[in-house]
Amino acid sequence: MTRKIPKITVVGSLNADLTAYVETLPHPGQTILSHDFKLYPGGKGANQAVAASRLGAMVTMVGCLGSDSYSNLLKDSLANAGVSTSDIITIQDAPTGMAFILVEDSSENEIIVIPGANAKFTPDLFEQIDIEKIKQADALLLQLEIPLESAEKAAKIAHDAGVPVILNPAPMCDLPVEFLQHVDILVPNQTELEKLHDKGFTLEKLYELGIQFVLETRGAQGVLVHKKDSTHHVEAAKVKAIDTVGAGDTFVAAFAVAHSSGVGLLEAVRFANQAAAYSTTRKGAQSSFPKIEELEAIGVKLP
Repeated sequence: MTRKIPKITVVGSLNADLTAYVETLPHPGQTILSHDFKLYPGGKGANQAVAASRLGAMVTMVGCLGSDSYSNLLKDSLANAGVSTSDIITIQDAPTGMAFILVEDSSENEIIVIPGANAKFTPDLFEQIDIEKIKQADALLLQLEIPLESAEKAAKIAHDAGVPVILNPAPMCDLPVEFLQHVDILVPNQTELEKLHDKGFTLEKLYELGIQFVLETRGAQGVLVHKKDSTHHVEAAKVKAIDTVGAGDTFVAAFAVAHSSGVGLLEAVRFANQAAAYSTTRKGAQSSFPKIEELEAIGVKLP
């Protein structure tokens, strides 16, 4: 049987990742030397778009870039991965977003994000994009590196059209109830889920708002799949990680592809875990994302 090719729209950020590799992460006030430096295309939105496309989905990216040279790097990476870039808006008076990333030899990392053009993605810009690509998608992927009101507007457009909304709440901020009411699947890490709980959004409250599943990612400890009636632990795949940047984005994208293809919840999480683990064995974010053929070559296939 031929598997459905899902249509996924991503509304989110695009960043140039300036990445320095160091033996150990610095302490406050400490100066250290880097033994390698790379410039990668990144941004949580663009990362998830590229990862989903490489895993076989038809993907549209919606976001903002500056008019500088970094914009070409990002558009080229998306286009080379097969992502539609026709709904990316160029902001003339802002730089392309950037992230300064330190990666420790143990694979741990620290990231500082400079929003740039991402911060200019205001709700009125939806008039310049083809919102039918949101309404007709099999899933909408959202993160929080663009203004909250724009992510919320995208969620409402999708929700009103019956399109499943998958929210990766990173970086964490105060989320309005009205926003969460338009979310179907929430994918926080352990820290983000704890912050939601501290704000009064317990799992029970999230279910009351209409969220169907909460996928709590825990890195090497795997994923806790929270449903109204149960919680399941899905173990992480065992690999020798060298760079964890982008692993979370790979997980979100791979889950969206699998789940939108009709794969069951736990099977989709297992597939996403394997894809995310594979990405940690290579440097960079988008440069590390696997193609579906690469996963199949090592025995990882969509169920």
